[in-house]
Amino acid sequence: WPASQSGQAGTSRPRSATIVITKTDDFKKVAKAAGKVSAEDNYVPKDDARVLAHTKLIGGGESDTITIPMDKFQKGGDYTFFCSFPGHWSVMKGKLIFG
Repeated sequence: WPASQSGQAGTSRPRSATIVITKTDDFKKVAKAAGKVSAEDNYVPKDDARVLAHTKLIGGGESDTITIPMDKFQKGGDYTFFCSFPGHWSVMKGKLIFG
């Protein structure tokens, strides 16, 4: 990651990120929807049932702690976590598989 990235209206945000967890089948649809919302919404679509958990928008040196409701996950399920900050989701992603 570069030290800072261009944000909305030409502002600079140091290494911004929001981590979202979805079912893998929903990942790309949610990531694209996230690109249509603002930083005030943490780049997470509001009230979207496909979003199983997410962090707040954090910058460089910041952290966030979340509690993940495990009743939203199924044994053998296939889930993706990704950064919903615009432009990040295509490379900043990973898989969660519950066995």
